[in-house]
Formats: sequence, C-alpha cells, structure tokens
Amino acid sequence: MIFEFGGSPELASPREAVWRHLQDGDLMAACTPSTQSFEIRGPGRYSVKCSVGAGLVRAHVVLEAELHDLVHPESLRLRATGTAPGSTLDVETLVRLEALGPERTRLTWSSVTGVHGMLAKFGRGMIEDVLRQFTEQFWTNVAERVAAAPRSGAYALTAAELLDLPPATVDGAVLLAGIEAGIRSLAKGHRLGPEDVAAVREAVASGALSEPIRLAWVGSHELHEAEAAGILAAAAAGPGIAIGAVRQGRIDLVAARRGVLAISLEGIERVNAIDPLELFTRWNHQPVEAGEVVASVKAAPHVVDRAAVLEGARVAEEHTPLLMVRPYAGVTIAAVVAEPLAPEGRDRFAGAARLRAESLDGVFLGVHDLDAGEPTTAARDALEELALRQRAGVLLIGGVSAGDPLAPIFAALDALGGVVYRRGVPAHPGSMLWLGRLGDTQLLGLPRCGAFGMATAADLLLPRLMTGETFTAASIASLGHGGLLGREMRSRFPAYARELPDPPAS
Repeated sequence: MIFEFGGSPELASPREAVWRHLQDGDLMAACTPSTQSFEIRGPGRYSVKCSVGAGLVRAHVVLEAELHDLVHPESLRLRATGTAPGSTLDVETLVRLEALGPERTRLTWSSVTGVHGMLAKFGRGMIEDVLRQFTEQFWTNVAERVAAAPRSGAYALTAAELLDLPPATVDGAVLLAGIEAGIRSLAKGHRLGPEDVAAVREAVASGALSEPIRLAWVGSHELHEAEAAGILAAAAAGPGIAIGAVRQGRIDLVAARRGVLAISLEGIERVNAIDPLELFTRWNHQPVEAGEVVASVKAAPHVVDRAAVLEGARVAEEHTPLLMVRPYAGVTIAAVVAEPLAPEGRDRFAGAARLRAESLDGVFLGVHDLDAGEPTTAARDALEELALRQRAGVLLIGGVSAGDPLAPIFAALDALGGVVYRRGVPAHPGSMLWLGRLGDTQLLGLPRCGAFGMATAADLLLPRLMTGETFTAASIASLGHGGLLGREMRSRFPAYARELPDPPAS
C-alpha cells in the first residue's frame, strides 16, 4: 500500500537557519514520536527504533534514515527504509524551503510511504490514519523546534540587519572574515563575546564598518573549529605526542620526546577522506627531537558538523595509535670491519659508528676486525662474540655487499643459526644494504666501510632499530615511497646525517 501526506508550515526563522536545523541529528531525534533509540551514524545518517500506532495497530519499527539530494538552502530529501514484524516500510520525503522574508520561511514537505507485509492486513483506512498521525506529528515537531531553536547558519548582514538583532543573539557568532572594530582587530574564525559584540555594533552604527558583516552561528549539531580541532587532536595523539595550543583553528601535535615518528598511514588517509577534516604530518618513520611539530589538525570551515568530527575521532581511535613517537631505547651497538683498511680508514669507520650510536642515545661497544685468519672462522668468531656473548642490540657490518653471496660473513651467520632476511633495500643511495638477525641482535650491513661516513639508507633504518623496532617484509618494502634520497630528502634523516657528504654517483 502507498500513502501520501504533506504540509506547509510557516516558521519565524531565517531560511538558512531552518536548513541547518534540518541536518541536526539531535533535533531529528527529539522530533520523532515514541522514540526508543536514535543513533547518529554520520552526517545526515540515522538509525531509529520507535513505536508506531495505537490500540490494535501498533508496531515496533526499526528505520535506517538518510538525507540526500541536498540543494543548499532550497531543498533536500529524507529517505527511510525500515522493518516491523512481518512487514517492511519505505518512506521518501521531499522538503522545500521558501524564504518569505529575512526572518520567515515556509517549509513544504511531501511524503510518500510504502507499507508491505502483515501491517497491510489491518486495512487501508486504519493504516493510513496511523501513518498520517505519526508523520504529521513528526513534521509538526520539526516546525516547532526549528522555530524555537537558536539562530544557526551563515549570513552576510547589512548594518541595518545587524543592528536589528538583539546583542544576545550576536553573542557567540563566528566571524567569517576579519574586521577592524574600533581598537579591536578581530580575525576570521573568532567567536564574538559580549565586548566584541558591543564594539562591532558601535563600529557599524558609526559607519566605520560599511560592508556587510559575515557571521556564522554554531548550531546544536555543530562545533566551532577550535572545538573540532581539539577533539581530533585528542584522538590522534598517541604515546610521545603532546597537544599544542589552538592557533587560528589549528592545533599542532608536538613530539614530547626524542625518537622516531610512527604513523598509521591508513588511518591518516581515512580521517582525511572525511569532508572537511584535515590532518597533515611529517614523514612516517622520521627521527624527531622533543619539541618539534610532527603534525597538525584542523577543520576547514570555521563552523563544522559535529557528526563529521566525531566520525573522524572514531576512525582515529580505530587506528590507535594514529601518531606516536617511539623513544630511543639505549640500544648497544658494535661494529665489524669486514674489509682490509688502513688505520685512518678504520678510525673513520669507528668514528662514524660511534657517532650514530651516541646520536641515537645508544652505547658504542667498539669495532672488531676480520682482516686476519681464515675468513669464515674469523667472521664466525666475531659474530659469536659480539652478538651471542656481548649481546649487542645492533651490529654494524662494513665491507659486505648484499650482492656477494660468497662473503664469509654470510656463511658464518648461517652456521650460527642466524638469518639474512633482506638483501638490498628499495632506497638509493644504499640499495645494496642488507639486514639480518642473530639471536636478539639486529645486523645492518653496508658494502663499503667508507659508506658509514656518508648519508645513505642506513640512516633511515638505524634510528628505527635504535627504538627496538623489529623490521618485517612490509616495513622494509615501504621504504620505496620517498626512497630517492637526494639532498631534497635530507629532512628524513636524523640530525647527524643531514650534513654528511653524498656517496659517489653510481
């Protein structure tokens, strides 16, 4: 059975305000008769449980409702599909708004309701009466509550229109463009207080402000940009992240300690897919110092839909921690020289290894040479001493290329039960690096000892190892994005590496 209902109440409220209030989920919940539960699923999306009818014809109905085809500020549609015991319902309502003057609006609604299943057996007249009563009561409630609700929406007000509004109405409005009001300079996004309102009214009355004043009122279903940023910042900030102050609607997230910034890239993308939320960061896995800004959060409009912000916070919390700073863990580092070096070359290698260890809050245990004795035996002895006896957290190995499977260090590692889990990395310079593991010790090798005196992919990997991170195939593969490590990418490196010389071109 199909039923059609409609009405055209007039409201003592501006059209823009009516438009905004129609998208207020809390208002819609309050207007729905016999509501048992009303859940806001997102902007303009609701899940409703209510009781419809009276006497013999009463049903518990579950509805999924959604606003669509929004033409601001003229019209929208409300679609609802639902179920009752043994029955289904579908409702399509067209709402049109006609401005009758600056402060009056005609709200015309026309609704088509389809009922299928057991409810249809009660007879057309009985069902029609029940649905008409429910539908008309809903739209009567909407008209009454919208008319009584505080002003909402954005307006360009002439001097006369502004002065006609009571000061209490203007109090709390948000400036959409900066103005000079006497000795007060008020920036866009500023929320007016009583003293601001008095200054603006005086400037308008004196003719000092001749252009229309652009103001927005924060509806009950909305948030000021500063409140929105605060909610997003709290949801995004994980361990090692401090929340800064609000500046022009933006909040910076700051490293509370030294370490490596870790970001859930999927989470960031999902938050930023929600219009109009903004979350922007530094590089994933970038070494940072305490006090450095690592990210910022913002909502683009000065007044933003609350449901969008809460959805962004929910997504951020799904990916907790969305942002964190992994602290350096005081890892011990030892080094192996696996190629013949003159004394000055060995000293340079040792100095470069020590620089890295101490710059990343580690402890340097010294250098072991492999340039004497039977190669595989010497390599095995060195690995056994440094990894299994001294239990170095990270073992730097210079002079062994990922491209040389016959290098004695690999045979020695295999004999001790260790593993090479990555031969080469997707970054340049440093693509011939390799990574291995022996017991609890992480191995990081470069093809030439001299490369430790230059900025390479090793300086992307080592800070992460110094936080205690264990690499996986996926985390190594992700190096390819941003893996061309030219001078323009030096911000990705820890501070000690940003001024190191470039490796020779190859």
